[in-house]
Amino acid sequence: MLASTSRTVPFSARLSAEDIQFIAELEIEGAQTPSDKLRAILADARRRREAVADFSAYLQLTQENLAPVRTYLLAAEREQGMHSEIVLRAMDSLPEVLAFLCAALDNQTEIGAQQLKELERGVTERIVRLANAIMQTALTGQDGSYDIYQVKQRLKPLLALSQLMHEQLNKEKETTS
Repeated sequence: MLASTSRTVPFSARLSAEDIQFIAELEIEGAQTPSDKLRAILADARRRREAVADFSAYLQLTQENLAPVRTYLLAAEREQGMHSEIVLRAMDSLPEVLAFLCAALDNQTEIGAQQLKELERGVTERIVRLANAIMQTALTGQDGSYDIYQVKQRLKPLLALSQLMHEQLNKEKETTS
């Protein structure tokens, strides 16, 4: 293994025409030449590999991975004159769920019952927060959805289950009182 130094060393590699085209078209801030781009790609890969495996690091990585998709989505919404708070909230919430899972399970050789319960609690908390946002959007109307009718239709089974859950909890409460 080469020692890490600040000086550069010539490096040669055989790449397909497709890879060369990809590198030529790749836009990386501060990287203009193919060498600059390769160094930036390697620095990013190194940073990801050596990142501290905690919630914040995982969240940052998942958000970075979604950033181009989010940018594309926002541009498409602007072009179409549409907006979905639901889609944006999902794009915010799902990386948080993934980061929570990764951080909770990272480097675990064995996971006990209590850890599994805490994991479930954390995932449930985050998913319910997203479900609440979807319900709020459905209640407030058209402004937060591409197709509010479709959203409301998709929520009907969830509302029915919610009603059943409410009834079950009330019965359990009565029997324990």
